[in-house]
Amino acid sequence: MLEKIKSSLTAKIILSVAALMVLAFGGMSWYAVNETTQTVKELETRWTENFTDYLDISLQHYMELNDLDGLQHFLEEGSRAKGLKMVSIVSTGKTIKYSSDPDKVGSPLDDPEVRDLLNKAEGSRSIVNLQKDGVSITAVPIVAKEVCAGCHDHRPTGKYLGTTIFSHDVSYINLHLQEVFWEGMILFALSGLTVLAALYYLLRSLVLKPLFRLVDDAKVISDGDLSHQFKLESHDEMGKLAEHLSTMQDHLKDAISEMAGVTNSILRTMQDLDSASEVLVGLSAEQSSGAAEQAAAVHEVTTAAQQIATTSSQISGNVESIRTMAADAYEACIRGRDDVRRAVAGMGMVKDKVRGISEAAVELGRKSHKIGGIVSIIDEISEQTHLLALNAAIEAAGAGEHGKRFGVVAAEVRRLAERTVEATAEIKSLIEEIQESTNETVMITERGANIVLEGTSKVDLIGDTLETLLHRVDQTKEASKEMAIATRQQATAGEQLVITITDINSVAVQVSRAAEKVEKNAMRLKSVAAELKKLTEKNELRNQFKT
Repeated sequence: MLEKIKSSLTAKIILSVAALMVLAFGGMSWYAVNETTQTVKELETRWTENFTDYLDISLQHYMELNDLDGLQHFLEEGSRAKGLKMVSIVSTGKTIKYSSDPDKVGSPLDDPEVRDLLNKAEGSRSIVNLQKDGVSITAVPIVAKEVCAGCHDHRPTGKYLGTTIFSHDVSYINLHLQEVFWEGMILFALSGLTVLAALYYLLRSLVLKPLFRLVDDAKVISDGDLSHQFKLESHDEMGKLAEHLSTMQDHLKDAISEMAGVTNSILRTMQDLDSASEVLVGLSAEQSSGAAEQAAAVHEVTTAAQQIATTSSQISGNVESIRTMAADAYEACIRGRDDVRRAVAGMGMVKDKVRGISEAAVELGRKSHKIGGIVSIIDEISEQTHLLALNAAIEAAGAGEHGKRFGVVAAEVRRLAERTVEATAEIKSLIEEIQESTNETVMITERGANIVLEGTSKVDLIGDTLETLLHRVDQTKEASKEMAIATRQQATAGEQLVITITDINSVAVQVSRAAEKVEKNAMRLKSVAAELKKLTEKNELRNQFKT
């Protein structure tokens, strides 16, 4: 059933219209019933208010007259009105004082819902209502007025005195509302069926019948008869649809003719594609083989580059060691140069001291020669003095007694002269020894000075050699530093070379794989071209349709 509805446009339209009618009439019925219900409730509320006013006026009248029996009689007679079931006056202690049922007078209220209703009326000082089992119960609070002061002592105006309760039957109202509801539903159903029948007839004759005719014509054309024409004479949308379908039919004829030409072109293209596929297969095979050889060569180059990078790293380490050793040698040369400079300064001081000693020795020789001359003079004087003393002794001996004293003096002078000669001889001997020692000292100091000069020249030569060595070591240090930088750059370049060659290797592998894929795709393209050629040769599109 559901499948038939899905395949039938008529059923879809009827169901859609029925759904719309259900919504429309349902809304209208709900609105009518709701309005009726509201009207009935308003009437009921208005009746309750009017009855409440009447009851309040009557109650006030009997209480002003203090006619309690008349009040009881009024309540009993009023309960006989149609629909009114009970009227009672309840005190603040929830005890029935007066009632349309005399048997309940003096008894307390037992119904808890009614007691809650009284509490609400007492708290709000307004009329409250309760619906229970088809009965409407209304509670009206009794509030003290000025006229109530005569009977109710110590009850000021506005004080709560009690509650008037009355109930009336509203079941007949609900029953009437249900009757109205069902009558509306029956009327809605009859109206809906009538409208649906009319709509079905109109849709069938005005809309669906031309549409079914167009469907039949389209089926004939879809079976291959493009010469069939759409036959529908109408000026509405169905007529326009028929015109558009006819135009589409003409365009379809032209498209089929063009498709036949395109098919022939595709056939020729497939022949060219077949030839090109064979050439592409051969080129792909050659490219795949070359790519494989290239990948192998790149792999060998990668291995060599890795070895070069490793060797560069080792060279960099060795050059760094050389640079460290050159720096140490440079510092040692600086210390040696400083030591040589201090030695040169010391040799200069020694040379100055030796020169001073030599000059002092020469001066000592000159003065010793002078002392020798003086000693010679003293020696000559001593000899002359000795001769004079000898002559004086001779003269004293010749003088006899008178010359004895002079002879003693002459003897003393002669001994002094002899001692002087001996002393001068010793001094002369010492001077000669001093001269010999002085001469040896001069010769030694001369040789020392020469040695010092030779040592100074050699030390200067050593200083020059150290300066040259220091310059060479400094050049070696700078060269080793540059060599270290170059080797580090070479190592970095080697690593970059390895990375680059690795990338080239990856690219070569990808090229090789791509060449293999191209070869496979070329083979597949060739087979596809062959299949497409077969299909094109079998496909006679023009003959499938009658134009």
